[in-house]
Amino acid sequence: MWKHTLALLAVLFLAQPAAAEPCTEAGSLVSARTSAKGRHEFAVFTFKLPADVRWSVEAASPPFVEDPSEAPIAVAGSKFTEVTFRNVTWMCEVKETFQTPRQAIVDVKRSSQFEGIISYIIGRSEASRFISVYSFDTPTSRVVVVKFRR
Repeated sequence: MWKHTLALLAVLFLAQPAAAEPCTEAGSLVSARTSAKGRHEFAVFTFKLPADVRWSVEAASPPFVEDPSEAPIAVAGSKFTEVTFRNVTWMCEVKETFQTPRQAIVDVKRSSQFEGIISYIIGRSEASRFISVYSFDTPTSRVVVVKFRR
């Protein structure tokens, strides 16, 4: 009996997907984080250069589901913003550091990381306001910043 159990455990263990590698290839999303300064809060996304990443920022509303699994995603907040990145090297582990809740950014959840697209839902407080999205390059990275007022 224990041989069958060990054999079953071995099959289950070997069938598990390998852990994703850290994002180091050009065009990959290396990190996603939140930060704050003064009256503003930021969602900051850093891509490895060279990167031909395209992005969009739109208002969103629940219910939210994970792509491609369609599993429900709970996102705290009373307002929501979806940030979508296209043309991304996506088969790696993004380093995520979301310090929430804050005054404006209450929650951040990844909703998609599939076929060159990575999306995040940002849950926000009622009083928060979307200000802008901008980007800049460093010698090794393209940084995309989504800015909110508290």
